[in-house]
Amino acid sequence: MVMLLIVVGLCCALQVTTAESYTCYECTDDPDQGGHTYDPNCGSYHYQGHTQTKIDYVSCGIYIWNNGYTTRFIAGNAYDDGECRYHPTHTSCLCRGALCNTDSFCDQCGYPRPTPGTTEAITTTVTTTPATPTKCYSCIGCFSVEEGTTPVVEDGFTSCMTTVYQDRPL
Repeated sequence: MVMLLIVVGLCCALQVTTAESYTCYECTDDPDQGGHTYDPNCGSYHYQGHTQTKIDYVSCGIYIWNNGYTTRFIAGNAYDDGECRYHPTHTSCLCRGALCNTDSFCDQCGYPRPTPGTTEAITTTVTTTPATPTKCYSCIGCFSVEEGTTPVVEDGFTSCMTTVYQDRPL
């Protein structure tokens, strides 16, 4: 009888529960932010640097801070893939899948940082020349400008400005 209890006890003691581990990129490019591994390349679109693996964590995320810094992290909550969260200081986007928090600048959340290969900087300089020269009135010491006042016409004028000095009585 004693032998039987020992066998049952060994059977139950050897039962092991396994937990699933999850790996995400984990870093920040903000040298003043604590709690994350500093990596000046953390803000790179195709980041593939420091990782963190935790048991029973099921989401990865990216914080895009209003000051331009980026933080990549592993999250314990089960967020929806592509979920966005908006905070006063940053936008966060979350994903499900190992190492899913790269190749993104939270563009699905409407974050304005350009995504490489999809946004092109276009600089256009527009110079317009008025069809007729701009006419500006020039008057020093006068109380009013009327229809009969002769305007100053210069080809280079594109706008006129009015300045009124009120430090002396009219």
